[in-house]
Amino acid sequence: MTVVIYGTSVSESTTNSTVWQTKREISGDIEIIGSPADFKIFVQAELSGTLTTEGVQCRVLIDGAERGITTFIPFIANEYTVFTFFGMITYSSGDSGTHSIAVQYRSMDASQAAKIQRVRILVEKH
Repeated sequence: MTVVIYGTSVSESTTNSTVWQTKREISGDIEIIGSPADFKIFVQAELSGTLTTEGVQCRVLIDGAERGITTFIPFIANEYTVFTFFGMITYSSGDSGTHSIAVQYRSMDASQAAKIQRVRILVEKH
């Protein structure tokens, strides 16, 4: 396996917005020669919120399309929970070019301060 794309963002970010906020986005060129190739995608982020009554969401976009999402209400205010996404995508020779992965987060209610930190994105060619 070969690491094709890798990116991190360890600092804490906070929002009260109910509109999706991008925490980290990475992109890279993928060249497919011959038969289709499989790519493993690993994403991890720590999520929290300041309230135990309102939700926080995090999602993963691949080439602009939503591929994974989580919604939770914190059990303990300001205590982080780990969100993990794993997926595999197959690209054929016609899919060569630049591809992107983004991690976004938001509050489910403006009274909740959604927090995210320690985002890691890894793409391996299998």
